[in-house]
Amino acid sequence: VVTDKLPELKTYVSLITGENKPLRVKSGFKLFRDNTELKDMVITATPLAEAKEPVDAIVVVQVSSAMEAVLREVKRGIEKFAKSLARHPESRLGLVAYAGEAKKLEDLGRPNEVARELDRLTIDGEATEVRMVDGARLAIDLLREQHGHRKLIILFSDGIDAMQSKDAYESIGKRAREAGIVVDTIGYGPFEPGRLRTLIDISKLGGGTPRGIKNPRELPDRFAEIAEELWGVYIVNFHLTESGDNQSHVYQVGLRQGKEDVLSEPLPLTLPPFTPAEPLGWPWWYFVLAGAGGLLGLIIILAIIGSLMGSKQ
Repeated sequence: VVTDKLPELKTYVSLITGENKPLRVKSGFKLFRDNTELKDMVITATPLAEAKEPVDAIVVVQVSSAMEAVLREVKRGIEKFAKSLARHPESRLGLVAYAGEAKKLEDLGRPNEVARELDRLTIDGEATEVRMVDGARLAIDLLREQHGHRKLIILFSDGIDAMQSKDAYESIGKRAREAGIVVDTIGYGPFEPGRLRTLIDISKLGGGTPRGIKNPRELPDRFAEIAEELWGVYIVNFHLTESGDNQSHVYQVGLRQGKEDVLSEPLPLTLPPFTPAEPLGWPWWYFVLAGAGGLLGLIIILAIIGSLMGSKQ
């Protein structure tokens, strides 16, 4: 969600099926505040690909010895993602690696140029512990100050961190959300698969989609899924007709599906006072009916006048 152009509340909405495939729709978006639908607003929805809004993405890769068997497939996946990103002008790609420490390997740049430098991704066999939280935080800091672009982190990890702190894990998702950054995760846990739950929680807090692999050959497909999801995102703008009150409220984007509304993850927002947008006008058919009713009334009045004049003669 972006709030720098109120009363226009700008949201990025990913519609994902149970199979992690993008869902295509044309209309039906709604906005809820504290479980109450806000009505009579102008709402516009545009796919990100059509809006031609550029994307800044950073891939964070675990390079400890536990990932030696999959690093080659990780590189193939990044190459696939880079090709998709390069089709959209001004989009940029960066690269962070972590094992015993987090390192920026490539700053944000042209995706294809970054993909040509993937030989810099090498296994750190001497690392005795891994710093996943530090790697994610470094990526957040690199993206935080970027403006005007959609921001994304892809975190490839086994979910283990030297800190083993739930608060530290949660801080990744929260910090990313505050900075307007989505965090998608790809988990590979050959030794402790239960640790992948950490990545699911990070994605949930970071507004992203968690994915996992059991076979290294699945990795390129997971990166391709993220690209497909990314360009299927909808930019949904809600023109708010009520000013902010500097109080915290929980917002949710809804989508009408059949007879029910499917709701997004809760978005706690505190909006300052602003000049509200004009409420949505009456629908076009209202004016047609009103005009027809007025014309009918005029015909009746003229008929009555004509009748009265005829009787006087």
